[in-house]
Amino acid sequence: MRYVSVLTTLVLAAAFTMFMASSSNANLTKLAGGSITGKVVDSTGAAVEGAKIRVLPAMHKEKPKKELNKKNLEAGADAPKEGKDKEKPNKPKVAPVAEGESAADGTFKLEGIAAGEYTVVAAVKGKGMGRATVTVADGQAAEVTIKLEMPAAK
Repeated sequence: MRYVSVLTTLVLAAAFTMFMASSSNANLTKLAGGSITGKVVDSTGAAVEGAKIRVLPAMHKEKPKKELNKKNLEAGADAPKEGKDKEKPNKPKVAPVAEGESAADGTFKLEGIAAGEYTVVAAVKGKGMGRATVTVADGQAAEVTIKLEMPAAK
């Protein structure tokens, strides 16, 4: 009888330990990332429903290339090579970290995003596109408002 009591106590202690370990792991998982919340608006500030939201690793613009002129050519800058194709090479597409859509009031929330810097892009066909850079911290919500603008006519 005493053997059964000791065995029952050990089983209950093991079950409790496993429960506590899984519970604390769940809390660690929640803290291991953050979220991005925000609102998509048009050029007048009105909420935009149905905007496609994509979160991409931060996009840093390249520094502008030096303009080639007589002064910097004399300083040793390379002149463009004849016959070289002046088209930009195709940039590889970057897979989104997260995707979503804005609600009727223009708001959105994307969760489970690793800490870091991101570019959030919102777009609606016929209404334009907008982007903003955010920094996500573990266990925190980064907030952003994205204003859609139509691209300038070429």
